[in-house]
Amino acid sequence: MAFFRPATAGWLVLSLAPAGARALGPEERRDAPGSVPVLSEQVEVNHGPGAGPTEAAQELSGPRLEAAAAAADAVEDALASLPGASRSTEALALRGGRPSQSGARLGNVTLNDPATGEFRAPVPVETVASVEVLSAPAAAEFGRFSSGLLLMHPQQGGERWTLRARKVDPVFRFDGKNHLHLHGVRSFGPRLSVQGPLVPGRVYLAQTAQYRFSRGTPDSGLRGDEGRQEALSSVTRLDAQLGVRHRLEALFGLFPERRDDANRTTFVPAAASYDQRTSASALAVSHSVVLGAHAVLSSSLSATEHRLRLGPPQPGPWSLQPAGASGSYFNRQDQRADTLQAVESLAFAGGGAGAPVTVIGVDLQRVSFQAGSASGPVELRRGDATLARRVTFDGGTRPSLRTSDVALFGTTAWRPLPRLRLQLGLRLDRDGVTGARVLAPRAGAWWQDASGRFSAQASAGVFTERTPSIVGAFSGLEGRTETRFAEDGRTELGRVHYVDETAAALAPARGRTWSGTVWYRPWPRLQLQLGALGRQGRHEPVVAAMVSGSDGRLLLDSQGESRYREIETAVRYTPGKHSFVSLAWVHSRAEADFNAMGSLFGPALAPVVRDNVFARSGTDVPDRLLARAGGVFRRSWRMSAALDLHSGMPWSPVDADLDYLGSRNSRRLPTAALLDLAVEHGFRHGRWQPWVGLAVTNALKSQAAREVQTNVAAADYGVFYNAVPRRLRLLVSLSR
Repeated sequence: MAFFRPATAGWLVLSLAPAGARALGPEERRDAPGSVPVLSEQVEVNHGPGAGPTEAAQELSGPRLEAAAAAADAVEDALASLPGASRSTEALALRGGRPSQSGARLGNVTLNDPATGEFRAPVPVETVASVEVLSAPAAAEFGRFSSGLLLMHPQQGGERWTLRARKVDPVFRFDGKNHLHLHGVRSFGPRLSVQGPLVPGRVYLAQTAQYRFSRGTPDSGLRGDEGRQEALSSVTRLDAQLGVRHRLEALFGLFPERRDDANRTTFVPAAASYDQRTSASALAVSHSVVLGAHAVLSSSLSATEHRLRLGPPQPGPWSLQPAGASGSYFNRQDQRADTLQAVESLAFAGGGAGAPVTVIGVDLQRVSFQAGSASGPVELRRGDATLARRVTFDGGTRPSLRTSDVALFGTTAWRPLPRLRLQLGLRLDRDGVTGARVLAPRAGAWWQDASGRFSAQASAGVFTERTPSIVGAFSGLEGRTETRFAEDGRTELGRVHYVDETAAALAPARGRTWSGTVWYRPWPRLQLQLGALGRQGRHEPVVAAMVSGSDGRLLLDSQGESRYREIETAVRYTPGKHSFVSLAWVHSRAEADFNAMGSLFGPALAPVVRDNVFARSGTDVPDRLLARAGGVFRRSWRMSAALDLHSGMPWSPVDADLDYLGSRNSRRLPTAALLDLAVEHGFRHGRWQPWVGLAVTNALKSQAAREVQTNVAAADYGVFYNAVPRRLRLLVSLSR
């Protein structure tokens, strides 16, 4: 017979079992967070978000998610506790890839900005019930990414009303010398969550909201006024059970953000930085219906809007000297990208244990992109202030683009043996920007021994990215002229005018990814894990500067490559239902072409285009050790500890002309050892339960520098700056 029920993310699960059996609940389908999946007598179709037995996903849920929420404001901040995730220029990067190579979904909604391919929407931690990072899922319904997919399963309202408020206390600013001298509020980020039944037994609401205010980033080590940042995040989810066979889900998200002095660093003061305004909104409606005893039909329609406004009131001239930047930032731009996406899929299964379960479907996406850009001059000056190089731009442009992406997918899974599960997937993508078609096969296998202590999985496949809209609009961007000067700063040595040109036949970027993991559980609460992953990226959009006399071209083609290798070992111990201890070590190597389109032309414009080389990428972290522990003790104490010991990020020396010297990314920032601690105590006051506690970041006061002077002409060349500060803050939350 067939069971019909909502999964954690609101998607549907079709399970087959003998007559008289019951459907497994979420707690029965999966043991404690991070544990080895256990085979049951059922065959399940995870139709939508969910790793399934053939994919080893990195997951945050239960106590691990609760521990991460104590310090994190948004989901992407909480992902710092996963070995495969990192932050790059405020955007999320997965498995050594660039931010534009990762996918992000909240329930049924894709949150990547189609203009650049990056995910920047700050989703509150309370919005999600669990978070997964997939690298090589065999299920073909997952697409339009190559380095990893972030799945955020949103919370669902229950049969009783609950209310929760966190971080309702502000963090104050004090004088660096006189700690009793108050300088106002440093940050304030209250989060609110409300869940419950609108119509008991039929309609449920889950609402989360967060407001964030800060003077500079909360973890910044820079001194002085760093500019103001404000953000509002709101996610509303409605679930309606329309009879036994029909289910309806609606989700609405709103994410506006304001960042003053967004690119301020040690070497870019506030006066020379730019302000940034972004907003993202999303609306999705999904309907699912059971057809007969063995099939589920699902329909989803979603719309998103992404807006970006960046720059100073009047762009340029912007001056770059070895000591840093001055003047007015040179570029002002605005972007708008709208999407309309429809997905229709059918999941069906044959009768009997081990029978194949198949999902087929179609994914249609329409994207509209508009942009505007205007740039002033950029002056590169030597240490004695003489002019070395000047870059001027042709004038303002307003490119636009409308595209349609189409995908057909199919996945089948079966059990040829009671403890062996196989899964095959096939996806055909038609990329709207390039017009090319890519056939992407996938496969996965999962096995468990008779004792249930030893398990293994393997998966491999081709994963195709959606080409960002800015790639299709490249030929309509501003041209530029570069002039080089002699040592006196006045005599011209040469002038080259560059035009933007796109190669005749672009291909969508894709990655060939494989992964394998083995688990061993010597005792029920202890789990050992060993895994490996490899990815080879091809046809990535890169820009090459080509010069012939005084004529130049910035040629965009799809000849870029990337490569990533990873070995991970982990130990997880779950002493109780609400506590955990984990230790993970990852050794990896990430390499890529330097002149990736996204790093030069979005969202901030690079003033200089250098020669392209293949070398260690900016997200390369060879070694990372993560130790975490947390849980609820005696029902009223909540504690968490996290140690992150990792190699420093790579950097390259440059000369006064900003040309690279020597091998790219051959130097590194110092190794960082960051320890974060948090403890909270809960009290009972009638139906309310307030929590009060303390949290400290970088408790060891590690000199984890995040910036370095890379210009060899500067007096402080090679000096590290902007270390992660140690911060102590009060934690106040309220729930009922």
